[in-house]
Amino acid sequence: MQRPAQSQYNKSLTPNTSNSMKQYEIKTKFIFEGVFRVNAENCEEARKNIEQDCGLVMGGNIHTTLNDEDVDWNFDTHPEKKIVAVKQIKKGKF
Repeated sequence: MQRPAQSQYNKSLTPNTSNSMKQYEIKTKFIFEGVFRVNAENCEEARKNIEQDCGLVMGGNIHTTLNDEDVDWNFDTHPEKKIVAVKQIKKGKF
């Protein structure tokens, strides 16, 4: 996975003015778990419909291009947070 361009990071971090401070990159996953209920001819079609036509965008809602009468969902609104890796990337300030 490539690191996003610097401009995509939150710029509200306070600059580090202490030389004893270090900068860390924390790889994190947010996991939303829930259930889709979908009308389909068979299991393969049901899976395909969810994989191709349902999604979630950060800052948005769960969405679908399927007809309302063919799909419903129930997902938690608060994700599970998992710290995947911690890496020191720099000594000193930003």
